[in-house]
Amino acid sequence: MVRLITRIGLVSLLVIPPLIASPGRTLAQNFATYGGEQFFKIEWEPAERKGKPEVRGYLDNAWGEPAVNVRLRVESLDAAGSVIATTIGRIPDVVMPGTRAYFEVEIPAKAPSYRVSVLSYDWLERGGGTGGDNIMRR
Repeated sequence: MVRLITRIGLVSLLVIPPLIASPGRTLAQNFATYGGEQFFKIEWEPAERKGKPEVRGYLDNAWGEPAVNVRLRVESLDAAGSVIATTIGRIPDVVMPGTRAYFEVEIPAKAPSYRVSVLSYDWLERGGGTGGDNIMRR
């Protein structure tokens, strides 16, 4: 019995610490910005440009602040609706309140369908008496 406990203890000491300390092991995370759908509306369609698949469309800013550094997540879906690839695109322009910005995101391979969402964005606060603009990270 003592030998069994010793073996279990030895195995625990050898196996568990590397699993805990390993920097490459993390839990699955969803990096999409929670609540982005209340600030933005996305209209998009699949397309091709120079024979390569892409998703293109418009992002509408429905909030009262200018948006900057907007990144889009385009998920390529198989026929069953499972994600088979993810592509990140960005909108390089400032998207002023009540306006829209055009985007094109090149996709590595054509898929049966896609899902487009806002991955991240920053709000650009105007003025405020400080003599400049401030970026609020989201």
